[in-house]
Amino acid sequence: MWVNEYFNVLAGKVISKDSDELEVLMFMALIHTHYFLIEPHIVFENYEFDGNMHELSAVTNHHAAKIVSNIWKDSNDKRKSDSYWFWLYKEKTPYEIVEEIPEQELKILEKLQIKLKNDKDIYDVVEED
Repeated sequence: MWVNEYFNVLAGKVISKDSDELEVLMFMALIHTHYFLIEPHIVFENYEFDGNMHELSAVTNHHAAKIVSNIWKDSNDKRKSDSYWFWLYKEKTPYEIVEEIPEQELKILEKLQIKLKNDKDIYDVVEED
């Protein structure tokens, strides 16, 4: 698996077609403001590995939109468009750092973060500096 493909796996662990819009947007904020330490038993193609954890850097807003749109890729739903998610994020949740996120939305992001931290393949989810 390619490193970029693994973000689709992460999305599938915490969001689905049944997730509400805000939860999806907070997942986008999470992968945009945090990096991920992935357990070494996960194998990535063309990835330089030093024997410790794999570190997956935070993604851009565009990349986050592509990742979440994949949840709906086999439907006729407007949510299958990465442009839909990109502009929705910019309009409703234009956060670049965690400190910008209001408390109610931050609680959703933290729940998603905890779910991912509890996954056997993920060592940690760490806020970017």
